[in-house]
Amino acid sequence: MRVEKLLRYGIPESVIESWRKNQGEELLPLQALAVTKHGLLNGQSLIISAPTSSGKTFCGEMASVANLFKRKKVIYLVPLKAIAEEKFSDFQEKYSELGIGVVISTKDRQEHDRRIEKGDFDLAIMIYEKFNQLLIKNMDILNQVNLIIVDELQMIADPSRGPVLELALLKIRTSKYRPQILGLSAVLSEVDELSSWLECKLLLEKSRPVELWQGILLDGNFFYKKHNSREEGTEELVSLDSEEAHPILFANVEKLVKDGEQVLVFLKSKLDSETLASLFSEKANLPPCLNAIEALSDLENTTLKEKLIGCLQKGIAFHNADLSFDERRTVEFFYLQGEVRVIFSTTTLSMGVNLPAKTVFIETQKYQLGEYSGKTVMLPISLSEYENMSGRAGRFGLEKDFGRSILIAANKFHFDSLWEGYIEGEDEKIVFQLDKKDMEDTILDLITSKAAKNRSQLEQVIKAAPSGRFISDPAFGGALDEKVEELIQNKMLLTTDKGKTVFASKLGTLCALKGISVQTGLLLKRKLEGPSDFDPFSWFYDILDTKDGEDIYINVFPFEEQNKVYEEALSQRYPQSQSTNDEIKDLLERKIGFTHKETQLVKLSFLLSDWITPQNTLNLENKYYCRSGQIDQIGKKASWLLDAACGIARVLNLSRKLIAFLKNLSQGVNFGVDQRGLKLAKLRTPGLGRDYIWNLVENKFSDPKKIKEAKLAELEKLIPTRVAERLKERIHDSKFKVQDSIFRSKKQETRSLEQEGIELVIDGSAVKDKFSVLVNGKRVNLPAKSFKYLIKLTWALFKNEGGWIHKDDFEPGENQARYLHRLKNQIKPSLNQGQALFENNRLGSYRLTIPKKNIELNKDALLKNTDVEIGKMAEGLVIESNGLM
Repeated sequence: MRVEKLLRYGIPESVIESWRKNQGEELLPLQALAVTKHGLLNGQSLIISAPTSSGKTFCGEMASVANLFKRKKVIYLVPLKAIAEEKFSDFQEKYSELGIGVVISTKDRQEHDRRIEKGDFDLAIMIYEKFNQLLIKNMDILNQVNLIIVDELQMIADPSRGPVLELALLKIRTSKYRPQILGLSAVLSEVDELSSWLECKLLLEKSRPVELWQGILLDGNFFYKKHNSREEGTEELVSLDSEEAHPILFANVEKLVKDGEQVLVFLKSKLDSETLASLFSEKANLPPCLNAIEALSDLENTTLKEKLIGCLQKGIAFHNADLSFDERRTVEFFYLQGEVRVIFSTTTLSMGVNLPAKTVFIETQKYQLGEYSGKTVMLPISLSEYENMSGRAGRFGLEKDFGRSILIAANKFHFDSLWEGYIEGEDEKIVFQLDKKDMEDTILDLITSKAAKNRSQLEQVIKAAPSGRFISDPAFGGALDEKVEELIQNKMLLTTDKGKTVFASKLGTLCALKGISVQTGLLLKRKLEGPSDFDPFSWFYDILDTKDGEDIYINVFPFEEQNKVYEEALSQRYPQSQSTNDEIKDLLERKIGFTHKETQLVKLSFLLSDWITPQNTLNLENKYYCRSGQIDQIGKKASWLLDAACGIARVLNLSRKLIAFLKNLSQGVNFGVDQRGLKLAKLRTPGLGRDYIWNLVENKFSDPKKIKEAKLAELEKLIPTRVAERLKERIHDSKFKVQDSIFRSKKQETRSLEQEGIELVIDGSAVKDKFSVLVNGKRVNLPAKSFKYLIKLTWALFKNEGGWIHKDDFEPGENQARYLHRLKNQIKPSLNQGQALFENNRLGSYRLTIPKKNIELNKDALLKNTDVEIGKMAEGLVIESNGLM
């Protein structure tokens, strides 16, 4: 099916042109089937169960756009913050300039939550938990939403995220509203039950557009089975006389990279990803990633930054959750640019973030926290995890022939075990998880959302869930009654009509909305009902010592326990047991020492206390033996619990002073700053981390207005130049605000191509490291990047139909809008009122607003430019413009 045939579904021709440019002339078979046979664009609910790279994602985009241009709202659900950020960026870049209001909601991205609650959006990207909380607050939002896309639907079987997704879908199924549901899932066995429950048609596809060879490397031979054809074969790779996996891995990665491939290596631990990347970089002889190194040089110092730069000097990188967010994004960006040739990673790359490779190597073990010891244990990866990582190889549009997914076997016995478990493994059945969630939390969720209003409805709704279909235990009804009674006794639920109607109290509503467990809510309530506590350390200790706080982990080393590091630190913090917190006072007065868990709680509390002070991140990493990425995540989880405590304080009508204290503490620990740095942190300027914010705050630059008025030279003394430029742009530029809904926006008139008045002379003479142009007779010396962008705009005006140039033709990546904005500002002082250098068509393309007759070129300077690409364009421009000047 040709893409242009989508016109009949109300999708604008301009959007279809953009799709043809980026997706190709033809839809993939799966996409065509979804549209023509399964009602994707006609409102039919549908589950698409297919391998990675089969085209599922674009099905979601087509359905979204079709609804948006019919003035209908769309919610796009994803399991992880990283995926949400990527989707948000992608949709905003493609469609926000069309007036489509794109918003995001994750646990630490709450700036759009009120708009979403009011239905003031067009497209909302949300993680599962935030969507469930939205339904708890306002089930009637479903009456305003026409399409709900559930990405990674197979996560309904995940022990951590499955229960909340099942709860959210259960509320949709038991409501009076019937929005279209589009589920995008990996290949699953017995998915019919899920499609039947959701009343969705099922499109099942097991083949991939690009063939994938999945197999095992043994004695230098890669024994594989093709994913689509199921044919088996052997490929000769590098043989090495070793039973150790790492030398074999290195030899084969080196060979494949020298053959021109990009390679991903998935490993069981963060430490392994760093160690193996460093070891491989010592023997690899690949070109350095100079652009990635330059980008990293602007970032704050961390223990892993220099290590990462050392690897990048040899074309290698590592990727794990210990890296900061900006460090991870840098690795991802320059891998997509082709500069980084190999990434050694944990499973942080296996889901959502779109980093494909020709070949992936997979270690079939992982670390996981033990249920009882609180320490990590090693387990084999599941088949679905293997398939997820394996699917990174041979992605459509990036690899034309095939991809490889390689396991390494030490011997024949190991080979047979891996082959049976992974290559011949059967698709995993869905094991629903809601029944494993504490019953009182499920009850509170359903009552608060009004999905159930009495005891009878509650049992009906729970049994309507996939997890509840097999409840036949006669004791279930009694257990349900017991839990409801407990919630009433604890004033989480209230009753009317002599107990016939059950509804949530303000406290119960707050706990459900914040996503905390009943146990955690009751503990926080008890603390708040005691003496007012304004000690941050005390609050950190208490929120960590809750059911939900158990998920916040930091490693405690044997020497820290043996030397009683944190027992002594606590005694110094509270001399003579001078703490008002009973739990901490008990620790201080105890003679027998701390348990492992107590040591962990105290260590985390000290870390969080230091995190909101000016101590730089590098010092904190060295002091607490953990990495910046982990510290950041600890802070964000603590912020969530403190935010819940703040909400409970409001419910209890406690003092404004305590409520303000908890609010500021929650926000501060989220970003690693105190109250003074919050305005800057909330700008979310790329590269502006907590250390740079502290530099600004301590030098009286906490107010964005003052930064707006400051000269760049003043800011450059405190933070890197490029970060300072981005910060000023972020403050100045309204493009970072979410656009109004298409229901309110007015289309702006396109500026005339033949705008009179602007005269442009592209001189091109070098002035130090800049290049000269004249605008309206005024000389402007442009940096190399800006000058190249101007040349490309000029080239497009003369050579392209209509004079347009798509952003991807400036350079690959996602920063073109920023560089164009910088060029616009550099030229702006030379323009007269009402003049503009270029315009955009709101579909990612740009063109100069200057008539060709008003442009002159210095052909000699342009032809001598050392940039090969500029030289080639200059040749065409000189011919086209008759060599003017």
